[in-house]
Amino acid sequence: MLPAMHVPPFIFAVLCAVVCSAGAAEIQATGRVFIDHNGNGSPDPDDVGLPGVRVTDGVGFAVTGDDGSFSLVLRPDPVKRHGEPAVVAISCPSAYRPVGPWFVVLPQQPTPPVLQFALQPQAQPLPFTWVHGTDCHVPRAGEDKFRNFRRDLDARRGEWAFCVLGGDLVDLADSHPPLQAEAEFGLFQQETRDFPLPLFCIPGNHDIAGIRAKEGWTSEHPLYGYRGFTRVVGPLRWSFTHADVHFVGLDFNGWDGSAWTLGVPASAVEWLAEDLRQLTAGTRVFLFAHHLSNSAPLDAFLAGRPVDAVFTGHGHQDLRTEVHGIPVFEGGSLSQIFGKSGAPIGYRVIHVERDGFRTEYRATGAPQPASPGTPPQEG
Repeated sequence: MLPAMHVPPFIFAVLCAVVCSAGAAEIQATGRVFIDHNGNGSPDPDDVGLPGVRVTDGVGFAVTGDDGSFSLVLRPDPVKRHGEPAVVAISCPSAYRPVGPWFVVLPQQPTPPVLQFALQPQAQPLPFTWVHGTDCHVPRAGEDKFRNFRRDLDARRGEWAFCVLGGDLVDLADSHPPLQAEAEFGLFQQETRDFPLPLFCIPGNHDIAGIRAKEGWTSEHPLYGYRGFTRVVGPLRWSFTHADVHFVGLDFNGWDGSAWTLGVPASAVEWLAEDLRQLTAGTRVFLFAHHLSNSAPLDAFLAGRPVDAVFTGHGHQDLRTEVHGIPVFEGGSLSQIFGKSGAPIGYRVIHVERDGFRTEYRATGAPQPASPGTPPQEG
C-alpha cells in the first residue's frame, strides 16, 4: 500500500460509481453538471443545470441535456488491463471553471450514485498565459527541483492561467521496485497538493508502474499498471476549453496484444478524433503527448492538420520541430537535461493571443527567458 500521506482534494473530494468487470452487464454513469452560484460545490435549489457539457470516461462521450444531466455508458479501456478504476471527467467549456473536482475516480460499488460536477462562470480574456512543464521525474536530481518549479508558479499565481505537466511525473516507476515506486508516487502527490495553478497531467512511459521491472511486482499490486497514476493523478485522457482555445491530453503506453510498447495508443487517437469532432469549426487546438515517437496512428491523424501545436517531452531538451507542418515544442525537463543543447532545467511559458501564440523556455528560478539569442517562437 502507499505510505500514509495527504490526498489532494482535487483527486478524492468525490469518490463514487462503479467499474466495468468482465462479463458484467452494461453500466451507466449518470449525473449532472450545474452552475454553482454560491461556490459551495454542492447543488442547491437555485443552481441550474448546464447543457452542452461533454463528459467522458476516456473511451466514449456523453453530452449534458437541457437540465445538465447526462448518462454515460462505461466501456473498457484497452490500456487499462490490470483492474484500474474508470474515471469520469468533464471537458470544461470555455468561460467556466470547476468548483472542486472536474473528474471522479470510480471505485467498485454495486450501485452507481449520481455524479455532480459544479462549475462557475469565469472571465477568460485574451491574451492569456499558461505553462508547460515535463519530465519532472520526482525526485530525480533532488526534491528541490520540483519545489523550485512550484515556487516559480506561486510567484505568478493569478497571472498564469494553468499548468500542464507532460508526463514522466515520477522517476522510474515502470522499472523501479515497488517500495521505491510507492515513495515516488507519494512524493509527487505531496508536492502537487494545493498546487499554485490549476493542474493537468498526462502520463509518460515511466508513470505506468512495474511493467518493465525485472522482479518484485505482481499484477495484483495496488499501483501496478495505471493503477498508481489513476489513483494519485487522475484520467489518462482529458480535454477542456479556455478562452475558446481547446486543450487535449493523451497517454503514451500501448498494448500490442502481448506486451507494452511506447507510443500514443490507437485507442487514444480514436478518443481524440471524437473529442475534436465535437468542436466548433475553427477552434484552436493545443495537443499534449509525452512524445510523438512510435505513434503511427497519431501521426496519420495529424496529417490532416486538425491541431495548431503539439507540446511534448521525453527527450529532456528544449527543442522545436514540426510534424505535417504543425509546430511541435519539446519542453526541456524539470529534472535533468540530456544532449548538448546547453539549456538548463526549466519549462515553457506560452502566451496565447487573439491571432497566434508565443513561447519562451525559462530556467527554473530564473526571472528571464533561459535561451537568450533564441527569440520567442511564433505559432
